[in-house]
Amino acid sequence: MERNTPLQISFENLSYAVKVPADLSDTSSPLQKAKSLLSRKKYQDKTILHQLTGAFRPGRITAILGPSGSGKTTLLNLLAGHESSGTCSGNIWVNGRSASGASIRQLAGYVNQDDVILPTQTVREAILMSIILRPPPLSSIPPQSPETIVNSICEEPSEQPLANKEANELPLPATTNKASPRHKGSGAESAKHKANGKARQHARCSHAIGLFGLDKCQDTSIGDSSAKGVSGGERKRTAIAMENVTQAPILFLDEPTSGLDAHSALMVMHQLKAVADGGCTVVTVLHQPSSEMFALIDDLLILFEGRAVYLGERASLVNYLARLGHPCGMYSNPADHVFNAVLYEHLQNGKQMGTQATAVERAVQLHEKWRQSPEAQAMQRLVDEPVLAPISALQFRRTSPLSTQVQYLTRRAALNAIRNKLILNIRLAQAVFFGLLIGFIFLNTQDRPIP
Repeated sequence: MERNTPLQISFENLSYAVKVPADLSDTSSPLQKAKSLLSRKKYQDKTILHQLTGAFRPGRITAILGPSGSGKTTLLNLLAGHESSGTCSGNIWVNGRSASGASIRQLAGYVNQDDVILPTQTVREAILMSIILRPPPLSSIPPQSPETIVNSICEEPSEQPLANKEANELPLPATTNKASPRHKGSGAESAKHKANGKARQHARCSHAIGLFGLDKCQDTSIGDSSAKGVSGGERKRTAIAMENVTQAPILFLDEPTSGLDAHSALMVMHQLKAVADGGCTVVTVLHQPSSEMFALIDDLLILFEGRAVYLGERASLVNYLARLGHPCGMYSNPADHVFNAVLYEHLQNGKQMGTQATAVERAVQLHEKWRQSPEAQAMQRLVDEPVLAPISALQFRRTSPLSTQVQYLTRRAALNAIRNKLILNIRLAQAVFFGLLIGFIFLNTQDRPIP
Protein backbone atom coordinates (compact mmCIF):
# COMPACT_ATOMS: atom_id res chain seq x y z
CA MET A 1 0.00 0.00 0.00
CA GLU A 2 2.63 2.49 -1.02
CA ARG A 3 1.88 6.03 -2.00
CA ASN A 4 2.97 6.82 -5.55
CA THR A 5 4.31 10.37 -5.12
CA PRO A 6 5.85 11.67 -1.87
CA LEU A 7 4.56 15.14 -1.04
CA GLN A 8 6.57 17.99 0.45
CA ILE A 9 4.83 20.91 2.16
CA SER A 10 6.63 24.24 1.89
CA PHE A 11 5.62 27.61 3.30
CA GLU A 12 7.20 31.04 3.18
CA ASN A 13 6.47 34.21 5.16
CA LEU A 14 3.40 32.53 6.63
CA SER A 15 1.55 34.79 9.05
CA TYR A 16 -1.83 34.45 10.71
CA ALA A 17 -3.87 37.00 12.69
CA VAL A 18 -7.27 36.94 14.39
CA LYS A 19 -9.64 39.60 15.65
CA VAL A 20 -9.70 40.06 19.44
CA PRO A 21 -11.50 42.60 21.64
CA ALA A 22 -9.57 45.85 21.81
CA ASP A 23 -7.63 46.54 25.00
CA LEU A 24 -9.16 49.59 26.70
CA SER A 25 -6.86 49.59 29.70
CA ASP A 26 -4.67 52.37 28.26
CA THR A 27 -7.52 54.87 27.98
CA SER A 28 -7.04 57.81 30.29
CA SER A 29 -10.59 58.75 31.26
CA PRO A 30 -13.98 57.03 31.68
CA LEU A 31 -15.36 59.23 28.90
CA GLN A 32 -12.80 57.88 26.43
CA LYS A 33 -13.63 54.33 27.53
CA ALA A 34 -17.34 54.97 26.90
CA LYS A 35 -16.60 56.40 23.47
CA SER A 36 -14.44 53.38 22.62
CA LEU A 37 -17.15 50.97 23.70
CA LEU A 38 -19.80 52.80 21.65
CA SER A 39 -17.61 53.07 18.56
CA ARG A 40 -17.51 50.42 15.87
CA LYS A 41 -13.80 49.71 16.32
CA LYS A 42 -14.11 47.25 19.19
CA TYR A 43 -11.65 44.70 17.82
CA GLN A 44 -7.98 44.67 16.98
CA ASP A 45 -5.71 42.26 15.14
CA LYS A 46 -3.64 39.81 17.17
CA THR A 47 -0.90 38.05 15.23
CA ILE A 48 -0.58 34.37 16.15
CA LEU A 49 2.11 33.35 13.64
CA HIS A 50 4.93 35.64 12.51
CA GLN A 51 6.61 35.17 9.11
CA LEU A 52 7.22 31.40 9.27
CA THR A 53 9.32 29.82 6.53
CA GLY A 54 10.14 26.13 6.22
CA ALA A 55 9.42 22.76 4.66
CA PHE A 56 8.08 19.42 5.89
CA ARG A 57 9.65 16.56 3.98
CA PRO A 58 8.09 13.20 3.02
CA GLY A 59 9.17 10.00 4.73
CA ARG A 60 10.04 11.89 7.91
CA ILE A 61 8.35 12.76 11.20
CA THR A 62 8.31 16.50 11.83
CA ALA A 63 7.45 17.42 15.42
CA ILE A 64 6.24 20.88 16.42
CA LEU A 65 7.27 21.82 19.95
CA GLY A 66 6.65 24.93 21.98
CA PRO A 67 4.94 26.30 25.09
CA SER A 68 1.19 26.64 25.36
CA GLY A 69 -0.08 29.53 23.26
CA SER A 70 2.89 29.54 20.89
CA GLY A 71 0.74 28.75 17.82
CA LYS A 72 1.45 25.04 17.33
CA THR A 73 -2.14 23.93 16.73
CA THR A 74 -2.87 27.08 14.73
CA LEU A 75 -0.03 26.27 12.34
CA LEU A 76 -1.19 22.67 12.04
CA ASN A 77 -4.77 23.70 11.28
CA LEU A 78 -3.60 26.33 8.82
CA LEU A 79 -1.49 23.88 6.83
CA ALA A 80 -4.20 21.22 6.95
CA GLY A 81 -6.88 23.60 5.65
CA HIS A 82 -8.95 23.49 8.85
CA GLU A 83 -8.58 27.15 9.81
CA SER A 84 -11.48 29.18 8.44
CA SER A 85 -11.43 32.36 10.53
CA GLY A 86 -8.69 34.93 10.76
CA THR A 87 -6.41 36.52 8.19
CA CYS A 88 -3.61 34.54 6.57
CA SER A 89 -0.74 35.86 4.49
CA GLY A 90 2.17 34.12 2.85
CA ASN A 91 2.55 31.16 0.50
CA ILE A 92 1.94 27.43 0.91
CA TRP A 93 3.12 24.90 -1.67
CA VAL A 94 2.77 21.14 -2.11
CA ASN A 95 5.54 19.77 -4.32
CA GLY A 96 6.14 23.28 -5.62
CA ARG A 97 2.49 23.91 -6.52
CA SER A 98 0.51 26.63 -4.81
CA ALA A 99 -2.01 24.95 -2.50
CA SER A 100 -5.25 26.12 -0.93
CA GLY A 101 -7.04 24.79 2.12
CA ALA A 102 -9.63 22.92 0.03
CA SER A 103 -6.98 21.09 -2.01
CA ILE A 104 -4.82 20.20 1.01
CA ARG A 105 -7.85 18.70 2.77
CA GLN A 106 -8.19 16.31 -0.16
CA LEU A 107 -4.58 15.18 0.28
CA ALA A 108 -4.11 15.13 4.06
CA GLY A 109 -5.48 13.16 6.97
CA TYR A 110 -6.04 14.92 10.29
CA VAL A 111 -6.14 13.38 13.78
CA ASN A 112 -7.67 15.67 16.38
CA GLN A 113 -6.47 15.84 19.95
CA ASP A 114 -9.93 14.83 21.20
CA ASP A 115 -11.07 11.75 19.32
CA VAL A 116 -14.74 11.50 18.36
CA ILE A 117 -15.51 7.81 17.85
CA LEU A 118 -18.88 6.17 18.43
CA PRO A 119 -18.61 4.48 21.85
CA THR A 120 -20.59 1.39 20.87
CA GLN A 121 -18.39 0.59 17.88
CA THR A 122 -15.57 -1.91 18.13
CA VAL A 123 -12.05 -1.08 17.02
CA ARG A 124 -12.43 -3.14 13.83
CA GLU A 125 -15.80 -1.56 13.02
CA ALA A 126 -14.41 1.97 13.48
CA ILE A 127 -11.48 1.33 11.14
CA LEU A 128 -13.70 -0.47 8.61
CA MET A 129 -16.14 2.46 8.69
CA SER A 130 -13.32 4.81 7.68
CA ILE A 131 -12.43 2.52 4.77
CA ILE A 132 -16.04 2.25 3.56
CA LEU A 133 -16.98 5.92 3.84
CA ARG A 134 -13.60 7.30 2.75
CA PRO A 135 -12.07 4.82 0.32
CA PRO A 136 -8.34 5.17 -0.34
CA PRO A 137 -7.14 7.12 -3.40
CA LEU A 138 -7.22 5.23 -6.67
CA SER A 139 -3.42 5.29 -6.82
CA SER A 140 -3.27 3.03 -3.75
CA ILE A 141 -5.47 0.26 -5.16
CA PRO A 142 -3.59 -3.05 -4.86
CA PRO A 143 -1.93 -4.35 -8.03
CA GLN A 144 -4.31 -7.30 -8.33
CA SER A 145 -7.23 -4.98 -9.09
CA PRO A 146 -8.01 -4.47 -12.80
CA GLU A 147 -6.06 -1.56 -14.28
CA THR A 148 -8.90 -0.81 -16.63
CA ILE A 149 -11.01 0.30 -13.67
CA VAL A 150 -8.49 2.97 -12.78
CA ASN A 151 -8.14 4.15 -16.36
CA SER A 152 -11.90 4.43 -16.73
CA ILE A 153 -12.06 6.98 -13.92
CA CYS A 154 -9.05 9.20 -14.53
CA GLU A 155 -6.02 8.81 -16.71
CA GLU A 156 -2.56 9.54 -15.36
CA PRO A 157 -1.79 13.16 -16.24
CA SER A 158 1.18 13.82 -18.48
CA GLU A 159 2.08 16.92 -16.51
CA GLN A 160 5.80 17.65 -16.21
CA PRO A 161 7.28 19.48 -13.23
CA LEU A 162 8.16 23.08 -13.94
CA ALA A 163 11.23 24.89 -12.70
CA ASN A 164 9.21 27.79 -11.31
CA LYS A 165 7.18 26.59 -8.34
CA GLU A 166 4.91 29.64 -8.43
CA ALA A 167 3.80 28.87 -11.98
CA ASN A 168 1.95 25.74 -10.93
CA GLU A 169 -1.20 25.58 -8.86
CA LEU A 170 -2.44 22.51 -7.05
CA PRO A 171 -5.91 21.80 -8.52
CA LEU A 172 -8.96 20.48 -6.76
CA PRO A 173 -9.82 17.49 -8.95
CA ALA A 174 -13.35 16.79 -10.01
CA THR A 175 -12.86 13.11 -9.19
CA THR A 176 -12.59 13.54 -5.42
CA ASN A 177 -16.31 12.98 -4.78
CA LYS A 178 -16.83 10.59 -7.61
CA ALA A 179 -18.43 7.26 -6.94
CA SER A 180 -16.40 4.11 -6.85
CA PRO A 181 -15.74 2.54 -10.24
CA ARG A 182 -18.40 0.11 -11.37
CA HIS A 183 -17.65 -3.21 -12.92
CA LYS A 184 -19.66 -3.76 -16.06
CA GLY A 185 -20.67 -7.27 -16.94
CA SER A 186 -23.09 -10.01 -16.02
CA GLY A 187 -24.76 -10.35 -12.64
CA ALA A 188 -22.33 -13.06 -11.56
CA GLU A 189 -19.33 -10.93 -12.51
CA SER A 190 -20.79 -7.93 -10.69
CA ALA A 191 -21.36 -9.99 -7.54
CA LYS A 192 -17.83 -11.37 -7.77
CA HIS A 193 -16.40 -7.88 -8.13
CA LYS A 194 -18.43 -6.72 -5.11
CA ALA A 195 -17.15 -9.64 -3.05
CA ASN A 196 -13.58 -8.86 -4.07
CA GLY A 197 -14.10 -5.25 -3.00
CA LYS A 198 -15.29 -6.32 0.45
CA ALA A 199 -12.37 -8.71 0.76
CA ARG A 200 -9.94 -5.88 -0.02
CA GLN A 201 -11.63 -3.69 2.58
CA HIS A 202 -11.29 -6.33 5.28
CA ALA A 203 -7.69 -7.05 4.25
CA ARG A 204 -6.81 -3.36 4.51
CA CYS A 205 -8.53 -3.21 7.91
CA SER A 206 -6.58 -6.24 9.18
CA HIS A 207 -3.34 -4.70 7.91
CA ALA A 208 -4.02 -1.50 9.88
CA ILE A 209 -4.93 -3.45 13.01
CA GLY A 210 -1.65 -5.34 12.83
CA LEU A 211 0.39 -2.21 12.06
CA PHE A 212 -0.90 -0.33 15.09
CA GLY A 213 -0.87 -3.31 17.47
CA LEU A 214 -4.64 -3.52 17.95
CA ASP A 215 -5.03 -7.27 17.53
CA LYS A 216 -5.99 -7.95 21.16
CA CYS A 217 -8.66 -5.25 21.31
CA GLN A 218 -10.05 -5.36 17.76
CA ASP A 219 -13.39 -6.75 18.98
CA THR A 220 -13.62 -4.48 22.04
CA SER A 221 -15.94 -1.49 22.00
CA ILE A 222 -14.44 2.00 22.12
CA GLY A 223 -16.40 2.97 25.21
CA ASP A 224 -16.78 6.32 26.95
CA SER A 225 -16.97 7.77 30.45
CA SER A 226 -20.08 5.75 31.32
CA ALA A 227 -19.18 2.47 29.60
CA LYS A 228 -15.67 1.05 29.90
CA GLY A 229 -13.95 0.18 26.64
CA VAL A 230 -10.44 0.25 25.25
CA SER A 231 -7.61 2.09 26.99
CA GLY A 232 -6.54 5.62 26.13
CA GLY A 233 -3.54 4.46 24.13
CA GLU A 234 -5.61 1.97 22.15
CA ARG A 235 -8.22 4.62 21.49
CA LYS A 236 -5.59 7.03 20.19
CA ARG A 237 -4.03 4.36 17.97
CA THR A 238 -7.49 3.55 16.61
CA ALA A 239 -8.00 7.20 15.66
CA ILE A 240 -4.63 7.27 13.88
CA ALA A 241 -5.42 4.00 12.10
CA MET A 242 -8.74 5.43 10.88
CA GLU A 243 -6.82 8.19 9.09
CA ASN A 244 -3.97 5.97 7.93
CA VAL A 245 -6.26 3.51 6.11
CA THR A 246 -7.39 6.32 3.81
CA GLN A 247 -3.83 6.24 2.41
CA ALA A 248 -3.51 10.02 2.54
CA PRO A 249 0.04 11.03 1.56
CA ILE A 250 0.10 13.67 4.33
CA LEU A 251 -0.85 13.05 7.96
CA PHE A 252 -1.36 15.82 10.54
CA LEU A 253 -1.71 14.97 14.24
CA ASP A 254 -2.56 17.31 17.09
CA GLU A 255 -0.86 16.07 20.28
CA PRO A 256 -1.39 12.32 19.71
CA THR A 257 0.49 11.42 22.91
CA SER A 258 -1.26 13.78 25.33
CA GLY A 259 -2.92 12.02 28.24
CA LEU A 260 -1.05 8.75 27.65
CA ASP A 261 1.47 7.01 29.86
CA ALA A 262 5.11 6.83 28.79
CA HIS A 263 4.83 3.34 27.29
CA SER A 264 1.63 4.06 25.33
CA ALA A 265 3.03 7.34 24.04
CA LEU A 266 6.21 5.61 22.88
CA MET A 267 4.15 2.94 21.09
CA VAL A 268 2.22 5.66 19.25
CA MET A 269 5.48 7.27 18.13
CA HIS A 270 6.83 3.92 16.90
CA GLN A 271 3.71 3.42 14.80
CA LEU A 272 3.98 6.96 13.39
CA LYS A 273 7.58 6.16 12.50
CA ALA A 274 6.38 3.11 10.56
CA VAL A 275 3.83 5.28 8.72
CA ALA A 276 6.52 7.80 7.81
CA ASP A 277 8.83 5.03 6.58
CA GLY A 278 6.12 4.22 4.01
CA GLY A 279 6.64 7.61 2.35
CA CYS A 280 4.01 9.62 4.22
CA THR A 281 4.67 13.19 5.35
CA VAL A 282 3.93 13.08 9.08
CA VAL A 283 3.56 16.38 10.96
CA THR A 284 2.65 16.18 14.64
CA VAL A 285 2.37 18.47 17.62
CA LEU A 286 4.01 16.97 20.70
CA HIS A 287 3.71 17.93 24.34
CA GLN A 288 6.65 17.10 26.61
CA PRO A 289 8.21 14.22 24.62
CA SER A 290 10.44 11.83 26.51
CA SER A 291 14.02 11.21 25.45
CA GLU A 292 13.00 7.94 23.75
CA MET A 293 10.23 9.70 21.82
CA PHE A 294 12.57 12.56 20.97
CA ALA A 295 15.01 10.10 19.38
CA LEU A 296 12.30 8.96 16.93
CA ILE A 297 11.78 12.47 15.54
CA ASP A 298 13.45 13.30 12.21
CA ASP A 299 12.83 17.05 11.91
CA LEU A 300 11.94 19.58 14.56
CA LEU A 301 10.11 22.91 14.58
CA ILE A 302 10.27 24.92 17.81
CA LEU A 303 7.78 27.78 18.14
CA PHE A 304 7.88 30.49 20.79
CA GLU A 305 5.32 33.31 20.82
CA GLY A 306 4.39 32.50 17.21
CA ARG A 307 7.98 32.73 15.95
CA ALA A 308 10.27 29.96 14.75
CA VAL A 309 13.37 29.60 16.90
CA TYR A 310 14.53 26.38 15.23
CA LEU A 311 13.53 24.32 12.20
CA GLY A 312 15.72 21.55 10.95
CA GLU A 313 16.99 18.07 11.69
CA ARG A 314 16.62 16.83 15.22
CA ALA A 315 20.23 15.59 15.25
CA SER A 316 21.53 19.14 14.68
CA LEU A 317 19.59 20.74 17.54
CA VAL A 318 22.17 20.08 20.29
CA ASN A 319 25.02 21.58 18.26
CA TYR A 320 22.91 24.61 17.39
CA LEU A 321 22.05 25.23 21.05
CA ALA A 322 25.71 24.85 22.00
CA ARG A 323 26.64 27.61 19.54
CA LEU A 324 24.06 29.85 21.20
CA GLY A 325 25.76 29.32 24.54
CA HIS A 326 23.28 26.76 25.89
CA PRO A 327 25.05 23.39 25.85
CA CYS A 328 22.87 20.40 26.65
CA GLY A 329 24.05 17.94 29.28
CA MET A 330 25.05 14.46 28.24
CA TYR A 331 22.20 12.76 30.10
CA SER A 332 19.60 15.51 29.64
CA ASN A 333 16.55 15.38 27.43
CA PRO A 334 17.08 18.02 24.68
CA ALA A 335 13.34 18.73 24.60
CA ASP A 336 13.34 19.63 28.31
CA HIS A 337 16.58 21.55 27.89
CA VAL A 338 14.97 23.76 25.22
CA PHE A 339 12.14 24.74 27.54
CA ASN A 340 14.10 25.14 30.77
CA ALA A 341 17.39 26.67 29.62
CA VAL A 342 16.67 28.31 26.26
CA LEU A 343 13.12 29.60 25.92
CA TYR A 344 12.74 30.55 29.58
CA GLU A 345 16.32 31.36 30.47
CA HIS A 346 15.17 34.45 32.39
CA LEU A 347 13.25 32.22 34.84
CA GLN A 348 16.31 30.35 36.09
CA ASN A 349 17.84 30.81 39.53
CA GLY A 350 14.45 31.17 41.20
CA LYS A 351 13.31 34.28 39.32
CA GLN A 352 9.63 35.06 39.06
CA MET A 353 7.57 34.66 35.90
CA GLY A 354 8.26 37.53 33.52
CA THR A 355 5.70 39.63 31.73
CA GLN A 356 4.33 39.00 28.26
CA ALA A 357 6.61 41.68 26.89
CA THR A 358 9.63 39.85 28.32
CA ALA A 359 8.61 36.61 26.60
CA VAL A 360 8.05 38.39 23.28
CA GLU A 361 11.44 40.09 23.54
CA ARG A 362 13.10 36.74 24.22
CA ALA A 363 11.27 35.16 21.26
CA VAL A 364 12.40 37.95 18.92
CA GLN A 365 16.02 37.51 20.02
CA LEU A 366 15.96 33.75 19.46
CA HIS A 367 14.24 34.16 16.11
CA GLU A 368 16.86 36.63 14.86
CA LYS A 369 19.67 34.28 15.91
CA TRP A 370 17.93 31.45 14.08
CA ARG A 371 17.54 33.48 10.86
CA GLN A 372 21.31 34.08 10.75
CA SER A 373 22.24 30.43 11.33
CA PRO A 374 23.45 27.94 8.67
CA GLU A 375 20.51 25.68 9.54
CA ALA A 376 18.06 28.43 8.53
CA GLN A 377 19.90 28.91 5.24
CA ALA A 378 19.69 25.16 4.56
CA MET A 379 15.96 25.24 5.25
CA GLN A 380 15.56 28.20 2.90
CA ARG A 381 17.23 26.17 0.15
CA LEU A 382 14.65 23.42 0.68
CA VAL A 383 11.91 26.00 0.23
CA ASP A 384 13.51 27.51 -2.87
CA GLU A 385 14.28 24.11 -4.44
CA PRO A 386 11.34 21.86 -3.46
CA VAL A 387 10.43 18.40 -4.65
CA LEU A 388 8.71 18.93 -8.02
CA ALA A 389 7.34 15.44 -8.64
CA PRO A 390 3.96 15.62 -10.44
CA ILE A 391 0.86 15.06 -8.33
CA SER A 392 -1.70 12.76 -9.90
CA ALA A 393 -5.42 13.33 -9.51
CA LEU A 394 -5.60 9.67 -8.48
CA GLN A 395 -3.88 10.58 -5.20
CA PHE A 396 -6.68 12.82 -3.96
CA ARG A 397 -8.95 11.37 -1.32
CA ARG A 398 -12.43 10.26 -2.32
CA THR A 399 -15.79 9.81 -0.64
CA SER A 400 -18.18 6.92 -1.10
CA PRO A 401 -21.33 7.34 -3.19
CA LEU A 402 -24.43 8.61 -1.42
CA SER A 403 -26.18 5.23 -1.55
CA THR A 404 -23.26 3.55 0.24
CA GLN A 405 -23.17 6.25 2.90
CA VAL A 406 -26.91 6.06 3.60
CA GLN A 407 -26.87 2.26 3.74
CA TYR A 408 -23.90 2.06 6.08
CA LEU A 409 -24.95 4.91 8.39
CA THR A 410 -28.47 3.49 8.71
CA ARG A 411 -27.04 0.14 9.75
CA ARG A 412 -24.63 1.83 12.16
CA ALA A 413 -27.44 3.85 13.78
CA ALA A 414 -29.52 0.68 14.24
CA LEU A 415 -26.61 -1.17 15.86
CA ASN A 416 -25.90 1.80 18.09
CA ALA A 417 -29.51 1.90 19.27
CA ILE A 418 -29.50 -1.82 20.02
CA ARG A 419 -26.14 -1.84 21.81
CA ASN A 420 -26.80 1.30 23.85
CA LYS A 421 -29.19 0.03 26.50
CA LEU A 422 -29.85 3.49 27.90
CA ILE A 423 -30.98 4.92 24.57
CA LEU A 424 -32.99 1.78 23.81
CA ASN A 425 -34.85 1.96 27.13
CA ILE A 426 -35.51 5.67 26.73
CA ARG A 427 -36.95 5.19 23.25
CA LEU A 428 -39.12 2.30 24.44
CA ALA A 429 -40.38 4.44 27.32
CA GLN A 430 -41.12 7.29 24.92
CA ALA A 431 -43.07 4.98 22.62
CA VAL A 432 -45.12 3.62 25.52
CA PHE A 433 -45.75 7.07 26.99
CA PHE A 434 -46.90 8.70 23.77
CA GLY A 435 -48.94 5.61 22.86
CA LEU A 436 -50.81 5.78 26.16
CA LEU A 437 -51.18 9.56 25.89
CA ILE A 438 -52.75 9.41 22.44
CA GLY A 439 -54.84 6.42 23.49
CA PHE A 440 -56.31 8.25 26.51
CA ILE A 441 -57.07 11.31 24.36
CA PHE A 442 -59.23 9.28 22.00
CA LEU A 443 -60.62 6.94 24.67
CA ASN A 444 -64.44 6.45 24.55
CA THR A 445 -64.81 8.78 21.59
CA GLN A 446 -67.56 8.19 19.03
CA ASP A 447 -66.77 6.46 15.79
CA ARG A 448 -68.02 9.47 13.79
CA PRO A 449 -67.30 13.17 14.31
CA ILE A 450 -70.06 15.21 15.96
CA PRO A 451 -71.96 17.23 13.33
